[in-house]
Amino acid sequence: MHSQRVMHRDLKPENIMLRDSYSMSPVIVDFGLATDVDLEKYLFFRCGTPGYVAPEIIELNESKHIEPKCDIFSAGVIFHIMLTRKAVFEGTKYEEVYKKNKEMNIKLEGERYSNVDPQAMNLLRRMLLSNPKERVSAEEALNHEYFQGLQPESENKLYSPCLTKASEKKGNRILVK
Repeated sequence: MHSQRVMHRDLKPENIMLRDSYSMSPVIVDFGLATDVDLEKYLFFRCGTPGYVAPEIIELNESKHIEPKCDIFSAGVIFHIMLTRKAVFEGTKYEEVYKKNKEMNIKLEGERYSNVDPQAMNLLRRMLLSNPKERVSAEEALNHEYFQGLQPESENKLYSPCLTKASEKKGNRILVK
């Protein structure tokens, strides 16, 4: 998608589905806010879901443009939820989550992160950088050392590389039965 200069701009768990009922192949859905990066003027210039939206979109005005790395920030928020089971910007009301998202006061430290794989933490930090020029690209994220060698050994077993505590372990992968 990014290689074709298209950005989704509303990545969140609800917009990621499984291709079919018998595989673990994810598919991105709901391209209602997606746009071509190189348009002169975006139809919706400030969009997305509070708690997932990249800071450059929150600060965007009609004359500015953004890059596909805005989706990497959103993917980083989803990755954070997968790693910690907690949102980056916690809150019970729209305004509260939006305010925290806009302030970008992200602290990736403490007990919540003590059991997260160090390589996963490295990738997460790079995905959640507020400056999109410093943020990892989609290609860089997919080639990150965290994703190297994570293929399941058997089709009947699923390994989750997200957490490192469980009753059955194999390296940093947890056996899920």
